[in-house]
Amino acid sequence: MVIMLIPFACRWHWNLHWWLMGGQTVVLEGLRVCPSERGQGVAGVIQRVTDSYIKQVYPSVTTKRGTRKDNPGPEKLSKFTLLACRAVLSLCGEAESFKGFVSGLKSKLERMEKPGGPKNNQKLFVLKDSHQLKPLLLDPDLPLRLQLPGGAIIQDWQPLKPMESNLEILERRNLTWLVDSVNEKPMFMSFHTPLYPVPFRGGSLRFNIDMFGTDVSTARKALIAHLEQVLEEIHDTVLVQIYMPQTFGGKDDKVL
Repeated sequence: MVIMLIPFACRWHWNLHWWLMGGQTVVLEGLRVCPSERGQGVAGVIQRVTDSYIKQVYPSVTTKRGTRKDNPGPEKLSKFTLLACRAVLSLCGEAESFKGFVSGLKSKLERMEKPGGPKNNQKLFVLKDSHQLKPLLLDPDLPLRLQLPGGAIIQDWQPLKPMESNLEILERRNLTWLVDSVNEKPMFMSFHTPLYPVPFRGGSLRFNIDMFGTDVSTARKALIAHLEQVLEEIHDTVLVQIYMPQTFGGKDDKVL
């Protein structure tokens, strides 16, 4: 269930977007206050009123989850249980040069393979069929095998436990999935969103990629595969946000 609260008073410009997961967890997806009203405690009031409402209407809820892109500091973090920190890689380019960029990136990543080391011939499979995905995502060993942060699939900042009700949410988002195995237990999984318009530079396209697993070499192949999937659909300026384990952004074992 998704609820968006928007006030009618002209002076207050804010909105709150949240939804329920499995009847026990509420996910705070977005809380925004216009610049002129910030620093006056508006966000705190909104959260307290919403928390009270949720407790009254959904007494079974025991967990509240949220995401943020900044570093809230130790004082604020002490009030929460940290689920995960993810690395984010941002790419931006023009459509006419995107194909050349992907080709150059492919050559670069091939050179990044460790000299003398085993070549990664791991094949990746594209999945969009929910019937194929369901047994893979509901496998109880999946969170440990892919080292899912907090045991959740984080899709575009949103933590989703691999359970039946959340699979319906993921299916509605029309994601394109990549896995390194369909017949056995996958050790790597990633997906990207459809392209969607954003107002950057007067009108651009954006899509997001999420990666899970421990093998950075497979992650590099997956990145190329995801970019190649959208080559025929892009135009104007393209922005890509890639969310991945922090280990993929390390100095010695980075994706790019």
